[in-house]
Amino acid sequence: MTNCPGSRLSDAEVADLLAAHNKQRQKVNTPPLRWDCTLGAVAASWAAKGTFGHSGTDFGENIFVSSDAGEKVTKAVDQWEDEEHHWHNKTATCDGGKVCTHYTQLVWRATTKIGCAVNRSVSGKWKMLLVCNYDPEARTGPAY
Repeated sequence: MTNCPGSRLSDAEVADLLAAHNKQRQKVNTPPLRWDCTLGAVAASWAAKGTFGHSGTDFGENIFVSSDAGEKVTKAVDQWEDEEHHWHNKTATCDGGKVCTHYTQLVWRATTKIGCAVNRSVSGKWKMLLVCNYDPEARTGPAY
């Protein structure tokens, strides 16, 4: 696995992000993801803007923000995984009023690749912005 130019992630952070994703995927028996620099470049381009919102790419996308510029990147995966208890895979439904899309993208069976980037100098309320892109994007139906 290689850290990609522009991601602003250390080699250790790349390894930690991939391991955290794959740990969650292993829990539901979905194949492990591999790191992809094309997705990382897309994530880096969006992260550099410092905008808290989705970029509108054709890839799946999870975004995490923190008021602490030094926040560990794996905290994002922990937060996305916390949506699991609202997700009902057999019926492919999320509890009313809850969000499950970060979790389903994390474990989506068809997804094979991930690339992420971080911006730790965002101005305003959020000081850190992490963007992870996934290919292919999660769709409707059971995640695993």
